[in-house]
Amino acid sequence: MTDLNVFFRIIVSGDVQAFAEFVDAVAIGSGLRISVCA
Repeated sequence: MTDLNVFFRIIVSGDVQAFAEFVDAVAIGSGLRISVCA
């Protein structure tokens, strides 16, 4: 699954900003609005 590959790559790189944007993009794509507090 490509999304999971991106997800793990972000975790390994420790890019919190990219992770937050990824989660937000997934939430929007799923029709959900999730507030990510970092």
